[in-house]
Amino acid sequence: MKSIGVIGGLGPMASVYYLKLLVEMTKADKDQGYPRIYMECLPDIPDRTKYILGESTDSPYPMLLKAAKELEAIGADVITIPCITSYCFYKKIQDGVKIPIINLPEEIAKHLIEHNVRSVGIMATTGTVKCGILEDECKKCGISVLLPEEKVQGMVMDIIYKQIKRGRAVDWKMVDEVMTYFIERGADKIILGCTELPLLKGMFYEGIRDTDSCEYSVMNRLYKDCEDVLEILAKMALKFSGVRIKETRHRTE
Repeated sequence: MKSIGVIGGLGPMASVYYLKLLVEMTKADKDQGYPRIYMECLPDIPDRTKYILGESTDSPYPMLLKAAKELEAIGADVITIPCITSYCFYKKIQDGVKIPIINLPEEIAKHLIEHNVRSVGIMATTGTVKCGILEDECKKCGISVLLPEEKVQGMVMDIIYKQIKRGRAVDWKMVDEVMTYFIERGADKIILGCTELPLLKGMFYEGIRDTDSCEYSVMNRLYKDCEDVLEILAKMALKFSGVRIKETRHRTE
């Protein structure tokens, strides 16, 4: 069984959710059936989007590379990064270590093709949208990509930075409006292309029980219309590690 390295803290709760998936998706009947995981939790890594947009000169790359090298030195066999925007620096980080780093944008595109998705909308940070890492991989596979107009992208950033990252109440009508924007324009699926966004699904278990509520409706759409990038990452990491895998995906029905 091979060990999994995680460059975490980008953000912290997304990393917790990712670790939860690694456990939930492993098919094991004893402790020894789960993979060994090494994680560096580094929330002090400079903001990726601010650097990409030129709003900061503090590059996250040196700390990302340092973390990758430390995980390699401690014995990780593969590295995973539960932060999509960090993959804007993927090639430089991969060139700095000998062990593989799972290329999440590439795996997302493969997953979409395997599930016959031909058109996707991308909900992601402005940094991810600008550097085109998801768009490029999807287009390589012949998948049509829908990007949000400026107003809608601003809403996505508000959901990520002003609501989820700050631990504040989510504006479910705003989430619904963004998803509707993509579906009405022909998207088969929406990529939750920031690892903070899948955290919205877990909020169902924190009190959303009114089946007539906007929250409940949006929650169902998150499962029906959206692709959870951390589920894809967890599946690939577990496959690499050699453990038995089960498909664990909570639903609201």
